[in-house]
Amino acid sequence: MTDRAGDLFLQYALKRGEILAIADRLMDALEEDHRVNADMFDIHRLTFSQNKHPNKTMRALEADLQNADLSLLCLLSALSDIGMEKTQHLRDLSDPAVFADCVAALYEELMAIRPDPPYLAQKLTEIKAEHALKRLRTAILTMEANNR
Repeated sequence: MTDRAGDLFLQYALKRGEILAIADRLMDALEEDHRVNADMFDIHRLTFSQNKHPNKTMRALEADLQNADLSLLCLLSALSDIGMEKTQHLRDLSDPAVFADCVAALYEELMAIRPDPPYLAQKLTEIKAEHALKRLRTAILTMEANNR
């Protein structure tokens, strides 16, 4: 494991409670989608849904994330992006140490460019709750596997 991955684990450990709380809120958003926007999950549908339901839970999460500290937002963004790469098998991230090193590299890059918090909040909540939750859960499980 690299030094930067070790530093990332420290950041992750410090923010773990907040990250898990955000995952819970994404689960709430997914439950809202299943309840109010169930047609978006119909795999037999041949057309796009005309239901323009804005997910209120996701919008509330976005508003709260806009006020979060930049370090948390950069960590969430890195976890989500690398979690997406892992879930879609875009590269081999089966080794938890390699996964952590990739997250650490992206986290460092984001912290160096210091994106605006509203931009990161919107980026984290613009995708379906189902996908956001899957990416974050994958990242959490992989990070937890590193601590075993």
